[in-house]
Amino acid sequence: MTDIAESGSTKLKCTVSGFHPQAIDVYFVKGDNDKIETATSTGVLPNNDGTYYIEKWIETDPQDKYHHSCHIEHESLKSTLIVKLDQTSNIALIVGIVIAVVAVILIVVIAVVIWKKKQKGKDEKRLME
Repeated sequence: MTDIAESGSTKLKCTVSGFHPQAIDVYFVKGDNDKIETATSTGVLPNNDGTYYIEKWIETDPQDKYHHSCHIEHESLKSTLIVKLDQTSNIALIVGIVIAVVAVILIVVIAVVIWKKKQKGKDEKRLME
């Protein structure tokens, strides 16, 4: 389950992919047992490999997002699969992005320094000739 912030609300999205046969029940629950009937859905769609996927989403208050869960019922499952939004997932994503950006900046700085040193060496050789 993922969350996407949008103008004062949060979209919670549940994506289920790779299941067969096609019949599946995917729904959101708020709290312990309040089933939400107003979810928007792509409907069940085919994958290229003969399996299926579906996406469902709801809009909710950002402060309420951790009180929701996505429930999946399919004949391949022994029981209902319940997925909750991981409270640490956003932090890990942000840290990963920051580390990647810092790494790219470092690589660019190192490349510029090496390039300038090579240019300086070429200029000195020209002056000596």
